[in-house]
Amino acid sequence: MSELKNRNILSHVITEGDILPIDILNRILILDRELPGLTPESYYLAASEKINEAINRSWQRMLSLWNRFSQIRAGLNDSETGTAQTRQYFLLPLFDELGYGRLQPATAEQRTVTDMDGNDISFTISHMWSASPIHLIGCNVRLDVRQRGTIGAAQASPHSMVQEFLNRSDRHLWGF
Repeated sequence: MSELKNRNILSHVITEGDILPIDILNRILILDRELPGLTPESYYLAASEKINEAINRSWQRMLSLWNRFSQIRAGLNDSETGTAQTRQYFLLPLFDELGYGRLQPATAEQRTVTDMDGNDISFTISHMWSASPIHLIGCNVRLDVRQRGTIGAAQASPHSMVQEFLNRSDRHLWGF
């Protein structure tokens, strides 16, 4: 086992940084019992339930949702943002499958931060989960470009808007 642990099984994979180093990926691949998080109980499954089966069920569900969403997306014209369709048929079910539950739209209070002068600044972030902003936009809305007339992208690009919200807020450390 330790011989396998030291061998790079994934010689074709290159990792950068320390978040998920190659030695951890190798240990996951060989199901190293000393590595936490590799048991059915770690994923709140029954002890007799296999992790691979749970993964396959989730993958099949998401694949089915993606196929349906792809058909809907193909029916959109270039001028449609697709926001309602993207949220309803793909993103909300995806976050649910990832364990976030059914995301609720962010309230005005959740989307507002107070600047250093005491002024309230409201952002058009679409959803919130705990203290994490989750801005769900349409498949035809670019993340890096401001789009006049598009909710959630009219004042700034969606990416810039969420980043500014995070920069101005002491209560929110990261977002989607």
